[in-house]
Parts: sequence; C-alpha cells; structure tokens
Amino acid sequence: MAHVVRIDANEQFKRAISVLNELPGMWHSRGDDITVELWLLDSHFEALVKAGVIPANGTNGKEAKVHGKKAAKKSKSR
Repeated sequence: MAHVVRIDANEQFKRAISVLNELPGMWHSRGDDITVELWLLDSHFEALVKAGVIPANGTNGKEAKVHGKKAAKKSKSR
C-alpha cells in the first residue's frame, strides 16, 4: 500500500529526505516550494514516523487523502 504525506515546513522536508535517502526503494515528491507531497511505500512511511519526522496520528505532515475513481454502487433490485 502507498501513502501520500503532505509536508508544509522546509525543515521537516529536509529531515524527511535525509531519512528516505537511507532506505531502499523508490519514493516520489510532488509540489512547490510551499507544500510538498511525498508518495511513499509502507516501509518509508513507518521509517518517517519512527524517526519522528511525521507524527503517527497525522497532525502536521499528515497523510493526505487520495481521491480517485470509485465504482458505482449497484442498487438492490427486488
């Protein structure tokens, strides 16, 4: 499973990059100078939480909700 984490502080972003550079696997970042979104694997997300870069409860640097297409629910026919 993947995680999308929004980071607003430049210092927090620098700490996140230093942790992610030590881990195997790929991660991606999207955004501008103000707000960055990191697209992470479970292992990357857990490492950032363990390192204290982002909180586990998701207050700052919280996990962003990813919106996508959803299958339409079928109504029950009688």
